[in-house]
Amino acid sequence: MSYQKILFISWTPDTKGSQRTKILSSYLNSDIFRFPLFTRNILLSPIKFPIQIIITLIYLFKKKPEILLVEFTQPFIGLTSILYKKIFKKITIIDFHSGPLVSKQWKNLQSLTYFVLKRSDLIIIHEKTIIKKLKFLKDKKFIIIHDPPLNFKDIPVFYKEKEYLVFPSSGGEDEPLEELIESAKFFHELDFYITGKHKKKFLNVPQNVKFTGLLSFKEFYSLLKGSKGIIALTKWENTLLSAGFEALNLEKPLIVSNKRALREFFKENVIYVNNNPDSIKKGIEKLLENYDYYTQKIKNFKKDYIKRFEGEIENLKKILSSFNKTS
Repeated sequence: MSYQKILFISWTPDTKGSQRTKILSSYLNSDIFRFPLFTRNILLSPIKFPIQIIITLIYLFKKKPEILLVEFTQPFIGLTSILYKKIFKKITIIDFHSGPLVSKQWKNLQSLTYFVLKRSDLIIIHEKTIIKKLKFLKDKKFIIIHDPPLNFKDIPVFYKEKEYLVFPSSGGEDEPLEELIESAKFFHELDFYITGKHKKKFLNVPQNVKFTGLLSFKEFYSLLKGSKGIIALTKWENTLLSAGFEALNLEKPLIVSNKRALREFFKENVIYVNNNPDSIKKGIEKLLENYDYYTQKIKNFKKDYIKRFEGEIENLKKILSSFNKTS
């Protein structure tokens, strides 16, 4: 089929979002329409979302893609896609991010999330444990597409004489940053870099913990590339972390939260910790004491992961082709 009939829509800024949408669109030879109007001011929401819906619909009416893929990080973009589907009788596919079901921000709009998911033609999920939260979609077809492999060959290494670990942070409510900062006090020989923008002020931060603020794409991945390892922690179940895939692609030893979805994906190839200072401290000690072992584990796992992802993309292309034949 001609994949130019496919369009990805996103309300996440290219500079703030993950690389998932950009890379998936390249595999499918599709364009991306972005209209973020990025703001966290809840008072602007009554103005922001109607504008996003209207402008996105105008663009869709102009382009009229046969298949619409949606970066579903919040319910209103999903509602927009369903309006387009109903008017033009086109195919809508949801690339489902777990935030609309697990984030406090969208808790009161879960009924809208359910409304959108029930009316979509296909749901792409990032990991299989989320299906338990979607039991109401008994007749809905799901496929798994994990985050795609990334290419870091052209990214320079951030050089520091002192070894360091990185916590790639989005500033989200699910991140146990205070617990990480507390555990960092025991490792004077290591620096800890926490990325992202943080409104909250943290007290008693040791000198070896550095907040980087917002970084450019190149700066961010350069920092990760030069690190001794990566820490990716979340309080949420049913979510895979972008930082985990970044560690996997960079072949860096990885510490993650002891959550079922993360265990099912990474298996024995990473270090698991509970979200408390003592457990995080022990996880860091385990990484340092078994550094070569976990470096080799992640390298071997990356080979299997790439093969798996290629199979998932081929499956998606077959489904898109079947939609094209019936549309």
